[in-house]
Amino acid sequence: MFTTDSDTRREKYSANSQGGTIVMDTDQDRDIDRGYAWVVLFAATFSNFITGMLVYSPGVFNTAILEEVEHDLSRTSWIGSTLVGTITMLGPVAGVFTNRFGCKVATCTGGMLVLIGMSAASFIKSVNGLLLTNGILTGLGACLAVNAAGTIPGYYFKKRLPISFGVSTAGTAMGLFAGGPLVAILLQTYSLSGAFLIFGGIASNFCVAGSLMRPRREAALEATITEQPRLPVRSALY
Repeated sequence: MFTTDSDTRREKYSANSQGGTIVMDTDQDRDIDRGYAWVVLFAATFSNFITGMLVYSPGVFNTAILEEVEHDLSRTSWIGSTLVGTITMLGPVAGVFTNRFGCKVATCTGGMLVLIGMSAASFIKSVNGLLLTNGILTGLGACLAVNAAGTIPGYYFKKRLPISFGVSTAGTAMGLFAGGPLVAILLQTYSLSGAFLIFGGIASNFCVAGSLMRPRREAALEATITEQPRLPVRSALY
């Protein structure tokens, strides 16, 4: 007995007359807890790693800002506070964006915003300008990326979902350890402007992580049927 591709797929159809929903189950869930799911987990962990570096970097950058831009500590500290505050406070906005356009677009958009923000910061020598570029713009980009990194494991993991979240969150901790020494080396070698520019290029690797977050082929295709009023059927013969 020969089997065809249609036989191999073993699609099952079920209909719910009350809810008006048709569900088509296929074998397209083969990436759940295996296969490409591990690539997605690496992308989420790497994205959180970059976020960790961004969150820890303001304290190190602030020392150089005090020397080259502004000597008032109370003013320069607002730059780092604005960055971290934007990452956390705009979470609902990032959630709506991710829900509308997907994790891939959100992460890549975040990477571009971080690159633009930190590149612009390398040319600015005022606290107000750094608040806008290194604070708000960079923070918005990182917010989009971290929201997508926290969302994407839920699409690819079921049984191992808690472990996947733990691994991706550990990427943030690794970034916290690596961010400080890296920024210190950049400041010693390239000064404040060069450090902003290079660090922005490093953080733009959000786009690399985002390119790996492809949308999962859904295991179930749901279509809502709009119930229309039934018209009385009349016979053609009277």
